[in-house]
Amino acid sequence: MAARQGLSLGSCLTCSCLLALEATQSAFAQADLGPAPAPLSILVSEQVSRDDNLYRVPSGLDLGTIVGPNVSRADVISHTAISTVGNWALGNQSAAIAAELDGNRFAHNSGLDNISGRGSLDWLWQLGHALSGRVGADYSRTLQSFVNTRFLGRDLFTTTGYSGDARVDVAPEWSVRAQVRHADTAHENPARNVDDFSSNAGTVSITYENPLGDTVAASYRRTEARFPYLVLVDGLPFDRDYGENAATFDTTYVLSAKTTVKASAGFLRREYLHSLTGNFSGGIWNASIDWSALRTLRLTAASWRDLRAYIDSQSDHFVSRAESITSQWLPNSALTVALAFSFERQTYLGQQSSEILAPQREDRVKAGEATITYTSVRNFFASLAYRVERRASTTAYFSYVDNLAQARVGMRF
Repeated sequence: MAARQGLSLGSCLTCSCLLALEATQSAFAQADLGPAPAPLSILVSEQVSRDDNLYRVPSGLDLGTIVGPNVSRADVISHTAISTVGNWALGNQSAAIAAELDGNRFAHNSGLDNISGRGSLDWLWQLGHALSGRVGADYSRTLQSFVNTRFLGRDLFTTTGYSGDARVDVAPEWSVRAQVRHADTAHENPARNVDDFSSNAGTVSITYENPLGDTVAASYRRTEARFPYLVLVDGLPFDRDYGENAATFDTTYVLSAKTTVKASAGFLRREYLHSLTGNFSGGIWNASIDWSALRTLRLTAASWRDLRAYIDSQSDHFVSRAESITSQWLPNSALTVALAFSFERQTYLGQQSSEILAPQREDRVKAGEATITYTSVRNFFASLAYRVERRASTTAYFSYVDNLAQARVGMRF
């Protein structure tokens, strides 16, 4: 392994933690309009957001002393996006491409203005009737979120990934699947280079599916992550490379035309390769029930326990225990009204500090969101959304309240 640089824990914490894609960044808009009717389609959209706590900091914190005199806690953000989706088929083979480019402008914190984007390219292949799979590559470049970080500067991080999978239908109702993925994450701001990392993951699974749509699957996953930099914890070097093994049993059961139950249970072990601190070994599970109460009303309830981490701070992992409920009302084919509520407890296990008086970090996150979406038959859509989030943490810096409102319009050609 190449020589590594040592960085202090202070800079590590300053540069740690990122939520995977905040709502303030425009997502692939294709989902708003459903599948594209033509092999190639282009979508143009404009979104305006008002965030009353952009930097996700406690109410009494003076941003001017931390970031600078020309920053604002609240801001209005404009996102102009153009995206394209294409699908082409030739016999049993097909190719799919998706790309999006976003211009993001901040009314008060102009130092955060940026160009972001994402794209993917996939080849879906099939040999005979029993063997099929996919080979693909993906890329994304986005501004960091401030949800879970002490670094409040401008940082764009990129993720480049390569993946593939193969499926063999060994019998009419049985299949075996193998998946692999390599990903590299890098930060443009030198202060965040400490959180650059690469990962390799592989999964094998066997699945049974009956004609009614019920499924039972068993899977095993191995993940290895490598960090190019050491960090210093209490003056001692700490290597954050880790390996992770997970075995799960998954099932989907269609109770009726209106009700579907999904459940997964298993065991996960994550170990630092050069340290005993921060290791995790225990059960993981998730369960959800989807109920179409009426033709126009759909309810989904979910609960889970899992080991998770923010996208660019994979060594600062936490046990997530959460519940959520989502409702969708579809009064007609053009209008959708959705409400979502969630409550999550995050118990952090990652390497931080051995200070005797420092309590183990535990966060409690409550969130609620309302969305109204209109889609016309002429490929026009509009949406309004409002989200409130309250985070209470044993580490006072990470406690905050945030209100986010959005309006978005778009057209597909």
